[in-house]
Amino acid sequence: MIHIADVPGRHEPGTGEINFPNIYRKLGHLRYNRFVAMEFLPTGDPIASLRAAREMAMQYGSG
Repeated sequence: MIHIADVPGRHEPGTGEINFPNIYRKLGHLRYNRFVAMEFLPTGDPIASLRAAREMAMQYGSG
């Protein structure tokens, strides 16, 4: 399992300093098909934030 959290602030992936699209692309390239645990404090609606984080991971990790 991979555990991710952005810094600073531990908000949604992509709101801090970590380049998550590059990480997701590498995981897709490696054909990683296990769990990715996302730890973040939503800045807005929690359901919409979780949905957007999942969609970003799927968009960049599918290549």
